[in-house]
Amino acid sequence: PSPRVRFSSDTGEEGILNTLWQRYENAIDKAEKKKSLQIFVLHFIQAFKDWEPHRIDQSVDRRSVSDDTVIGCSGGHPSEVILILVQEISHLTSFVTESSSCPESSANLSEQSTDLGLSTEVLPVLECFTIVTRSVHNCRVFSYYGGVQKVTALLKAAVVKLKTLTSLLATDEQLSNRTVENMRMMQKILVHIVTIISNFMDLEPAATRISRVVNSTDHTPSNNLATVTPNAIRRFVSDRNWQQKAIVSVMEAGGVNWLVELLRVIRRLNLKDQWTDLSLHFITLYALRSTISENTRAQNHFRSIGGLEVLLDGLGLPSSKFSVSKHSFVPSDERSDILQLQILSLEILREAVFGNVNNLQFLCENGRIHKFANSICWPAFMFQEFHQQKFLDPEVPNWKLDRQSTGNSPTLESFPSPVDILNTTEWNEYSVKLSKALCSFLLPPNEIRYCPGSTVTKISLPISLAYWEQCARWIIKILSTVFPCIKACASETELPNHIRILSNILQHYMLSTFKKVLISAPVLLKSFREEGLWDLIFSEKIFYFGSSLECIHQIVGETETQTDHFTDAAESTGYKSNLPDVNILQSEAISFLEFAATLNENTNNLPECSALLSALEHCTNGPGLVVTILKSFHVILKLATEQTLVSFKSLDVLTRVLKVACLQAQELRKAHPSDDFRGNGSQSNNVQMDSLDERIKNALTCVELAFNLFKEYVTISDLGRMIILHNANCIGCLFDLFQEENLRKHVLEQVLALY
Repeated sequence: PSPRVRFSSDTGEEGILNTLWQRYENAIDKAEKKKSLQIFVLHFIQAFKDWEPHRIDQSVDRRSVSDDTVIGCSGGHPSEVILILVQEISHLTSFVTESSSCPESSANLSEQSTDLGLSTEVLPVLECFTIVTRSVHNCRVFSYYGGVQKVTALLKAAVVKLKTLTSLLATDEQLSNRTVENMRMMQKILVHIVTIISNFMDLEPAATRISRVVNSTDHTPSNNLATVTPNAIRRFVSDRNWQQKAIVSVMEAGGVNWLVELLRVIRRLNLKDQWTDLSLHFITLYALRSTISENTRAQNHFRSIGGLEVLLDGLGLPSSKFSVSKHSFVPSDERSDILQLQILSLEILREAVFGNVNNLQFLCENGRIHKFANSICWPAFMFQEFHQQKFLDPEVPNWKLDRQSTGNSPTLESFPSPVDILNTTEWNEYSVKLSKALCSFLLPPNEIRYCPGSTVTKISLPISLAYWEQCARWIIKILSTVFPCIKACASETELPNHIRILSNILQHYMLSTFKKVLISAPVLLKSFREEGLWDLIFSEKIFYFGSSLECIHQIVGETETQTDHFTDAAESTGYKSNLPDVNILQSEAISFLEFAATLNENTNNLPECSALLSALEHCTNGPGLVVTILKSFHVILKLATEQTLVSFKSLDVLTRVLKVACLQAQELRKAHPSDDFRGNGSQSNNVQMDSLDERIKNALTCVELAFNLFKEYVTISDLGRMIILHNANCIGCLFDLFQEENLRKHVLEQVLALY
């Protein structure tokens, strides 16, 4: 492919490379030629290690010698160099294949593997290609000379080699140091191979994140990290069609198949508690993401070769990584990277099913919903197990107990931090990323935000409504499995802090996402109802659980969206903020239900009114919550009058609301302070008095709001007035409220109006 690129013959690094290349071309003896190429490759790596390609534009290159030749390697490298390197890949493939085809004995295999690992022929050539494939021009030349097929063949040979070494684990529990070192070397080689493939078809503009994550893994050999990705700006891509062609080339060569097989081998190593190169795991996942992103054909192919199952298995990791009893003390940095791997696997699983009904159906079958739900919960539960083991094992180092806080019966809460593996900020960030990754199965990632008080806007998705409906049902089933598991970790109303953080953040994002989905596709309300979304939200697992606990008020730092703010309930719903027994989540849940009940497309809001009414009757001991629910009833009646009147009649809402008002009135009479209590001026009693006054004020507001709802109903509906006249319970509640001095005049007016 044009233009042709030549090394600059002037002084400098390119001048030296030009001289070395000519020396290689002029060499006649085979051994001399091989040695000359090795010297050239080493100098090439040194010269271009931090190379960032630029767009090749002949019109601005002042040293162009012809229309199709460019002097200097600003945007690419000489084609003849790439050709020779491609040919070298074939030699490497043969070398790896031969070393894997001699299974006479483990000892022989190990010795040959070591020879392979120490060979200077393997890594330098591959490292050259991790540099070369940063440029689109070079990738075109690479493809022209059959590089895709050759590097895929090398990938296959290397995976088979690693798989063979892994098979030794089943027969020999005490592996020799040489075998273990060979496994490490093969993984290092695979990092280079997969990086070449990933660079060739890269569609991920933020791929430099790999380098940042990989550089944080102290256990990975540092001399290999620079080859994983370029350090800064990604290569210039002017032709998106070329990217699609590159992906197709890799698929047709079988590259995706062997990337999936590589993930299987990595999974086996993890299950056997063997050392694995996290950078290899990361770069393999990123390469797979490039192949399946927004590509239906690739998604289907990925499913057909078992990729979905491999990713689903990869969401959960062996407990030994977090085990205390096995003394498998993995550094905290590695634990953090393992959690990032889970997030990345989840994001790629999303790419593999998004918009694809058949692929999503795979995740809905054969108990995979429970498997997926377990993978969402496992890090939090694993940390819980970690602390239990840590508490029970006195031999664990750095184990300290605060006897002042525990007394004779120490508990897990005695530790300074419920998560000492990761700090609170890291755990918050993980919880946000996990929640966003789950919600991204329904919405594009850039549409998923927790923005209290913001206006929900409609979005248009280029996917079928059938996928959206199936995905909504799937996520509700997952959440219906996750939250009971979380509730099971609790003792009465208390959760371990890290599990409570995860649960709280997941619930906030869930409500925000479902609300955005509902305004974009109101027809999905039927699916929400059928899957029991209201029953889930207004249950002891979410709405009624821990209502007396303090809510999380913090700023969660994120990589892409900067920050998410968990603010007061007033900002998230518009309701009054001085209600002590209403937490943020409850306010958001009521707001979401109110939104669904008042949708223009909702011609029958009976299920929503029923859920809200049940919540009202369940929360009579919390006047603040009753106030919030009654305000929501007012809004629903005002914005969706016709259908709400029908629902009110079917549910006998007015009678049940007035009964709640009567209960609040009784509490008012019981809670009214005596003269003796008011005469005591101690500070303690003053505090109690302030709290009591606030409760009385809220209870009085409840009674007034309930009665105002009654007034609105009978004013709007003549039929409703007739129904009330024939409802003895409703009339009885009305006269009970007559005892309240503040309401007596208003009740009398309504009684006279009924007459």
